[in-house]
Amino acid sequence: MLSSYTLEPASGIGVPTARGLIEGLAAHALELDRDYALLVSHANSLGDHEAALRRWLRDGVELLFSGGTPACAMLQRVLDETGERRPVVYFGAHPIDGAHEVALDDCLRDDTAGVRIELPLTYTPQNFTILRRLFPDLERVHIPFARSTAFCHRAMGERYDRVTAARGPRAWAKGDEVGFRSLRDLAWVIDADYDEYPLRSADDLEAALGAIPPRAIDEPMRDVVVAFNDTYHVAGSPHALLRWSHASNVPLVWVNNASMVPAGAVADFCNPFQRVAAHAATYVKEFLTGEWPRGRRTIEWSHDTHFSLHRARYLALGGAKDRLASASRRFHEIVG
Repeated sequence: MLSSYTLEPASGIGVPTARGLIEGLAAHALELDRDYALLVSHANSLGDHEAALRRWLRDGVELLFSGGTPACAMLQRVLDETGERRPVVYFGAHPIDGAHEVALDDCLRDDTAGVRIELPLTYTPQNFTILRRLFPDLERVHIPFARSTAFCHRAMGERYDRVTAARGPRAWAKGDEVGFRSLRDLAWVIDADYDEYPLRSADDLEAALGAIPPRAIDEPMRDVVVAFNDTYHVAGSPHALLRWSHASNVPLVWVNNASMVPAGAVADFCNPFQRVAAHAATYVKEFLTGEWPRGRRTIEWSHDTHFSLHRARYLALGGAKDRLASASRRFHEIVG
């Protein structure tokens, strides 16, 4: 199993993706260490995952499970390079940018079953309008995207590279330069400007964030930074975003990682990994019980979402109590 996306180091079967898989298999009366063995690589470094994967292939692992799109894309690339074939089960997002379903072809190959998750904040215009409900004075949405993962599709990478070549490693992409034009269009729906940062290092990210004006607590919240889990694959970036948000009083909103809310993000919109992994366990069960169709290419949606809001952080940033009460109805969990 390849698992990622915790702020602090973690390992073994206690991480959410592993717990979910174990719980899902137990629901089918399959027990760890009796009916199957489980090896876990939990890391935010795709390089560390690749080293573990190559070792497992040499040792004869029988099935591969990936929690996340970037790791699955890497996994399939390594299988291609080595000529090895193994059944693959994964869960991950494939955001739609125009007619392009990002990284779907990188992940969904022969002998693969996947559970596709939403990226809930950006899945529908209605969900995205929650930003306007939380921040009525919002003027600008800023999103950093890692240049190094499968989410940065080819055309997006080419646009990013032109921006960096022309204006340096701390420049933000704007207008037609942005990678996800579908997200730019969502920002326009809520009458906000939109830019993206081609993220390559945490140091450059911190410098680039300096272009967003800090605010006093009694000033309107005109800017918001939205971040996705791909930033975890650039070492130090989630911590850099949290530090900057606290120092600048500019709200940080996360997509697909509820643990970022107690860490200091104002809100998170996620498909909980533990529950999605339990969902995907059905396909692992089919392999373990001899029901896996050879050569399968199976993909199904999971619309199991969880929206969490940090009350204390929102109020500490100067958010209005009546606005909080109105927006709270859109969330499953209020913390702080």
